[in-house]
Amino acid sequence: MMATALLLQAAVPVAAPAPPLSAKQLTMPIVEATCKIADPDGRAHDLRIRQTGGRGYDVPRNGSTHRARTDVKHTILRDTAGVFDGFEFQIGPRETWPGDVKAFKRPGQTVQMQTFGTGRDDKYAILLRRKWSNPDVDLLGFCDVKKTPQTPLDAAETEEATRQ
Repeated sequence: MMATALLLQAAVPVAAPAPPLSAKQLTMPIVEATCKIADPDGRAHDLRIRQTGGRGYDVPRNGSTHRARTDVKHTILRDTAGVFDGFEFQIGPRETWPGDVKAFKRPGQTVQMQTFGTGRDDKYAILLRRKWSNPDVDLLGFCDVKKTPQTPLDAAETEEATRQ
C-alpha cells in the first residue's frame, strides 16, 4: 500500500511556479464608484468613492528585482448616509474592487466595506457593516464603477517611493 502511494505521488506532475507579475501587471486602475445604497428600513442613500494609488514598481535588492505596489487610498466624495463621517480607510496595496477594506474611527469603531463582482465590469455589489456594535449588514446596494488604467511608477517616482 505504501509503494502504491509513492507511485501515485511520483506520477502527479508538479506545475512550475507562475512567473512574477510585471510592474505594469501589478498596477491597479483608478476606480470611480457611484453607489446607490439602502439601509434596512429601505431609505436610499448616495455614496461616491474614488480609489487611487496601487501603482507597481521594481525594487532592486541584493542583486535581484522585487516588485511592489504603492498604497491604495480611498477618498469619500459623497456619503448621504454619513457612514464614513470621521472615519479613515486603512491603507494597503491590495485590490478592493472587488474586495474588502475597513475604515477606522476610534478603537473598536470600524466600518467594513465589501464589494463583489456582478458579472459586469461596470457594476459591483456593495455591503457595509458597522462592526463596532455588531456584525449585521447596515447598508447594501450597487455601484456603477469606472476603472481608468494607470502606468507603473517611472524611475523618479520609484526612487521617491523606495526612499520612504
